[in-house]
Amino acid sequence: MQSIATTKRSDVASSLLSKLGLLHYFDLVLGITDVDSPKPAPDIINLTLNRLGVEPREAVFIEDTTIGLEAGVRAGVHTVGVTTGTHDRERLSILHPDYIIDGLTELMQLID
Repeated sequence: MQSIATTKRSDVASSLLSKLGLLHYFDLVLGITDVDSPKPAPDIINLTLNRLGVEPREAVFIEDTTIGLEAGVRAGVHTVGVTTGTHDRERLSILHPDYIIDGLTELMQLID
């Protein structure tokens, strides 16, 4: 299963994914208005896990910011920092994610 847990509104994220032809790849899209407390609170990740029926130990959360990684760490999921956003490897490493990658193509190596 794949999902989006974003700080955008879920309708905005869904619309963008739809326009890009990517929405069908995701089982669930949740946004900032779906929870009371945004990242770095783990609420959006916990809600995602609950709705999908997934245990934290079974989930991998990919994020490009320290705020998002903090949410993942607090939710108890496996975390992957990706350096393609505004944060570099050094800044992401502050949160001690399980892995740091330089692009999503590297994710396949982790999964294999």
